[in-house]
Amino acid sequence: MSLFEAQVAELRKCLSEPLSPVAPLDCGVEGGNLPSPQARAGLILQNESFCELAGPGRASVLSLAYSNETACEGAWRIGEDLQKFKGKTIDFGLVVLLSGKALDAQTFYQFTLRFPRLADHPGWMVKTDKTNVWIRVGGDDPAQALEIAAASLIDRIHKAFEAVETVELYFVLNDKQLIELLKPVAEDCQKTLRELKTGVWQERGFDYESCQLAGHCGSCSDKKTCASVRKIQAKVKLVRKEKEKDKCKK
Repeated sequence: MSLFEAQVAELRKCLSEPLSPVAPLDCGVEGGNLPSPQARAGLILQNESFCELAGPGRASVLSLAYSNETACEGAWRIGEDLQKFKGKTIDFGLVVLLSGKALDAQTFYQFTLRFPRLADHPGWMVKTDKTNVWIRVGGDDPAQALEIAAASLIDRIHKAFEAVETVELYFVLNDKQLIELLKPVAEDCQKTLRELKTGVWQERGFDYESCQLAGHCGSCSDKKTCASVRKIQAKVKLVRKEKEKDKCKK
């Protein structure tokens, strides 16, 4: 059973009765119209964007979770049509639920690492930070932008991870109340992900949090693995230092 079953149930509960209108997205975009699997947005400047989904000063939530129970694949927009937000920066949330009987912690962990690149494509610049997401939509009139984003992400996930049987996507547009309702669940998912991450590394023979960054000590199976662990731990320490600096400034 997935470690996220309780969070998946809670997310579905939050999403089941939103105050904003709900509309299914047509993910049957012709394959030829989808961005190529490796295509990226690059840099979209603010003055070149159609609108911004979240960003500084706006409510945001990103929740990634998986279940071993069967589900129906699809994508939904919760809120008004994207075209109504031209030139605006709005509150935004994105919930991604994966399902598959053979889907395991290792595979899901790999998905979370690759998610920003899987979601990003030309005209759709994606930045993420744990439970936050920020998307800059390019173009003057991005017809079917949400539909293309959903179809592209679902297609890329299936091609990258065979164990994923279904993908559910929920795009929450300018509904701050729902985003705030989803936020604690997303934070709980992030806590479970940290535990999952620790377990994945421990299964490989080491505790990355105890690494002293002093070179290959012999705890890891080889120097290549050691280098990967030290790189992760260095990033963890850097983030912690930056957070401590921010607290001091406040």
